[in-house]
Amino acid sequence: MGSDITIQIIAFLAVFLFVVSLPQVFRRRAGTGGSTAAASRVRLGIIGLLVPQDNALSRMGVLAAYRLFPGLRLHLRRLIGVAGLTGVLQEDAIIGAQAFAGGMGAMFAACCVLVLTMDLRYSLLAAFLAAVFGVLYPNMWLKRRAQERQDVIARDLPFAMDLLTVAIQSGQDFGAALRLLLEEGRRSPLHDEFSQVMDDIQLGKTRVQSLQDMATRIDLDELRNLVAVVSQSIEMGAGLGDVFQLQAEEMRRRRFHLAERKAARAPSLMIIPTALFIMPATFIVILVPIILKLLITVKGL
Repeated sequence: MGSDITIQIIAFLAVFLFVVSLPQVFRRRAGTGGSTAAASRVRLGIIGLLVPQDNALSRMGVLAAYRLFPGLRLHLRRLIGVAGLTGVLQEDAIIGAQAFAGGMGAMFAACCVLVLTMDLRYSLLAAFLAAVFGVLYPNMWLKRRAQERQDVIARDLPFAMDLLTVAIQSGQDFGAALRLLLEEGRRSPLHDEFSQVMDDIQLGKTRVQSLQDMATRIDLDELRNLVAVVSQSIEMGAGLGDVFQLQAEEMRRRRFHLAERKAARAPSLMIIPTALFIMPATFIVILVPIILKLLITVKGL
């Protein structure tokens, strides 16, 4: 019995080291730009461990994904733009990471479960679950990253509107107010987006087009409404100060109502942990002494 366990442990370690070394075998030799790639991996976090893998498995996954889902490239490009990773991450890298994580995860899980249990059925089940998780995780990570960035921008947007309102009402034009916002505002995703708007204006785009491009990149309802109102105000020649002030108040009101709705859902969400953890413990505390007394009484009779 002891020798069987020792053999299983040794086989597990061998499989583990083999699977861990496979990325180094499949990886192509990188050329220049090592520091830039390292900085990108730090920014990408866990996905940075999967994205640099340029191998046959990733390339086959990219080709198969684009054939099965023609609109996948545009969808991923939109998510990458919303997440603020344009220029850092490519669509092919996400799909390659999904294929690589799914394939390697399935292989690793199957080998480990097969070594530990010696049962092919459990091994296939573990491989399937690991493959599904490996394929879904990069896309879930990208969506979460995009949602977090949208939340940060929505939170900072009313303050930015207030600062633009004060600057415009003091007599500055939109360009000067935007420069003041970039100088005085703290560094944030919204600051980066307004900086891109300023660069677009300096390159020759109109203010409306630059703001519309920003709304398309961020894909946020509040910002789309703001850009629509600002565009209409510019066409009609209305003052932007009052527009920004009204939009800032509307954004704060909307966020307050959203917080109220989330707070109203809290009691219903508490039902699940209460039913799973608190009520069983309560029943155990109440019923166990009663059951024990009944058993003692029955045995006494």
